[in-house]
Amino acid sequence: MFALRIGLIAVDGTTLAEVSQVRQRLEREAQVTVIVPGGGSILPVTGKYYPAAGGQGVRRAASQVTAEEFDFLVLPDSLNAAQLARYPQILALLREGARDVSVPIPVFTIRYLLHLLDRHVPFQGIARDHQDMLTSGTRVH
Repeated sequence: MFALRIGLIAVDGTTLAEVSQVRQRLEREAQVTVIVPGGGSILPVTGKYYPAAGGQGVRRAASQVTAEEFDFLVLPDSLNAAQLARYPQILALLREGARDVSVPIPVFTIRYLLHLLDRHVPFQGIARDHQDMLTSGTRVH
């Protein structure tokens, strides 16, 4: 069994309360990389969220990752289209995942991903259902 590679996007204003539950659940069975707009040691969210708390997880700048490194990406629920426009590197990563790979990379909001996990959909099933939906032309409900 392989570990899924999940990119959890955190931007300015993302809070620990918003991401902690989904992150803990994902880290049980998957490799989670927190993707931030910029690099370096300065947190992009002014202390509201510390992605590497307790020595857990990996934090990387959006400019240092490619969509092909992930089986799916997770966006905070608080991130809307207008806010996303302020983060061109995150936007470029999402666009790359939608068009520059052989099978588009699924993107979920935290709320929707928790909905799937609460219904005991396994991680591999989440990624596989998305690929099946794309290749068969049907929608997964």
